[in-house]
Amino acid sequence: KNEIQSSINGAPQKPTSSTDPPIQDAVSTTKEPTQSRYRKFISYTPSKWEKLWLDNVDNWTKEEKICQVLIDEQMDYVRDFLNLTCTSYLSHNWCKMDDSYRPIYYNLKNTTALELRFKRPAELGPESDDPPPTPIRPGPQHEHLVSKFVFLDETTNEQYVEYIEPLVSHLRHPLSKCENGDEGPLAITLFRGYVIPPPQRSRGGTKGRQLYFDAGSSSWTEGGGGPSLSFFTDMWQRHGIEFDRIQAYEMTTPPSDFYQKVPPEYQQKTIYRQCPVASSPDKETLENPFIPHDIERIAKQDDYVFFKLDIDSPTVEDGSIQYILDNDINVDEVAWEHHVFGNYLMRMNWATGKPGAFALMSLEESYGYFLRMRMKGIRAHSWI
Repeated sequence: KNEIQSSINGAPQKPTSSTDPPIQDAVSTTKEPTQSRYRKFISYTPSKWEKLWLDNVDNWTKEEKICQVLIDEQMDYVRDFLNLTCTSYLSHNWCKMDDSYRPIYYNLKNTTALELRFKRPAELGPESDDPPPTPIRPGPQHEHLVSKFVFLDETTNEQYVEYIEPLVSHLRHPLSKCENGDEGPLAITLFRGYVIPPPQRSRGGTKGRQLYFDAGSSSWTEGGGGPSLSFFTDMWQRHGIEFDRIQAYEMTTPPSDFYQKVPPEYQQKTIYRQCPVASSPDKETLENPFIPHDIERIAKQDDYVFFKLDIDSPTVEDGSIQYILDNDINVDEVAWEHHVFGNYLMRMNWATGKPGAFALMSLEESYGYFLRMRMKGIRAHSWI
């Protein structure tokens, strides 16, 4: 039995419902009553590339051939995706993919090999001469690559489309662990430039606020693989989205240390709590918030809500994600690093020696979580 079929039709390992859409169609038409009037969910359609992975990820994982498939069979998709996520075109046929943390340079004309560099190519001039990075703007010509949401603005009765990066490979950058570039196997694995933010028009008209909840935010400017707070504020701002309020949660960083690194323009917008977070509603206390409840208490119907979740505790994380899947809650976007044992390419990186370092799930089941969120109208990103 296909495990993704189980995942998209209900919680993993639960019986499927005969009324749910089949995996081969993978198009959702669920409508959520709590959604913004400006952003009523109509449908989600995986791209052709994503469908290949939905259909085959379990076999490719069991045979440990994810990289082989990408390099030997899907190089056209990979090159098209690299071109799409290019944020600046430079001289000498170089493209710069700038994730606001550390860019990758990609040689557009080298068709015999993937030429990816983290070190700036010598033939380029000073970085100060580079054009500013541009937003990633997929269109209908990219629908073989990127997956598609359709929303309805009920105030105008107008439907509109948003695109998102496909669920492919082992749910990171497509070349993570498969291509080293010039700096070793972890460099591309930690690159975040594959994440495609939403376009500006999805902000909920002029009445909604832009809210950002970040669970696992030890510092604004530092973090394993790069900080999330600076990345999401910078990248979302590049796409025309300015957060009005930021709620940050972390167990280890004292508030005085945290606020020292918050940029001046965000000091009055950011609320930080040094605390562990609860894994379920019944475990919530004043000292241990359950973040989906915080979202429900703070967010209003027309607010845009972004939720990043990465606290390296599968039990706590799964509780929050399952609550979002099972309830009508105003969450527009999720970024989540899902540590699963079945991801053989990342298993050793996550095996920290701590009990419960990853969920005992297959990679296919992990796909199922992200797909179910997307089929609920949530722009779900697999985070690093």
